[in-house]
Parts: sequence; C-alpha cells; structure tokens
Amino acid sequence: MERDLREKETIEIEFTEELLAEWTKKYMKKHPKIKKKPIQFSSHPSLNTWIILRRPMMNVLKQKWADFTEFVVDYYGLRDLGISKCKCKYMVFKDSKRRSDVDNYSPKFIFDGFSAEHSGLIIDDSSDCIEELTIKIEYRKGQRGGKFIFYNCEYDKELLETTKQKEIAKTEKREATMKENKSKRKSSKKIKGVH
Repeated sequence: MERDLREKETIEIEFTEELLAEWTKKYMKKHPKIKKKPIQFSSHPSLNTWIILRRPMMNVLKQKWADFTEFVVDYYGLRDLGISKCKCKYMVFKDSKRRSDVDNYSPKFIFDGFSAEHSGLIIDDSSDCIEELTIKIEYRKGQRGGKFIFYNCEYDKELLETTKQKEIAKTEKREATMKENKSKRKSSKKIKGVH
C-alpha cells in the first residue's frame, strides 16, 4: 500500500490570529446578518469561559470552533489524514503574564473539529487514538493562539472511512429524531388549542 506524502511521524498545526481573521472574513460573508466576531481569539477558550454557558450557546460555540478547526486543517492540507494513534502536545500562546491554571485549557472544541466527523485529521478524540495529551501555556508578547504537535503517529484510512460513515449515520438519526420531536410538539399544541 502506497503511503500518503502527508503521513509523517510528527504533524504540526498552528492556530494563529491571521488564520482566525481569514476564517472570520469567510464566516461573516456567509452569515451577513452577524455583527459580532464568531470567535474572539485563536486560542481555545478556557474551561472557565465556556462551562458557564447555557447548553445551546455552548453547542453554537462548539460548532464555530469545529468550522474554524476544519479551515485550519484545510489550510495545512491535512484533511482526511486519518491519524489512528498518536501522542499530542498542545501549546497555548498567551499575550499576558497573568497566572493561568493549565487544567482550564483542554482543547475540547478543537479536538472535535479534528475528528472524522469534521476534518478527519484524527479518527476520534478517544484515548484509543490520542494516547497522551500534554498541555503547556507559553507567554508570547502580543501573540495569542495555539500549536498542536502530533507525534508517534500511525494512520488508518479504512478506519477513518468507517468512523466517518458511522458519525454521518448518527448525525442523520439525531436530526431525524429532533425533527420528529418538533413535529410531535406542534401537533400536541394544536390539539391542546382545540380543546
């Protein structure tokens, strides 16, 4: 089997303010009624920021980050790479020397965007695929963002395709259920309105 030129033992991806600005331009063009930037900074929001959000707002933020992550993966030409096993180092770049708790910087939304359901860089974000995650916070004057280094990488294109199909089926089922539930609620309201 021929190996993909992108399949290396180490893969590096950086989230920068420049990439965020480029993605934001595209996002705003697609959603012209939106006036506020969809994502504020190119570094993943801290746990303290997103855990206080209501579930619908958290899901909206999660989807925006998945979209931005797909954009970044495409920028590096790494879509559907299919990393099946690796170790990962995540470096958070901060422009402030203020103390930060490292455990607040789990890159959950970005990993969702890396998964088979979105960009296919990795099969999924389970411990079967990401065997180890190291988080480091680094001060960089005037710079925000983050950098991922995937190392000891193994690849499995077949597993990527299988996982992608399962995720698509799951999403379709979830959407059908939501549509059905919405229809039932409408019917229920009509019946209640009649009596």
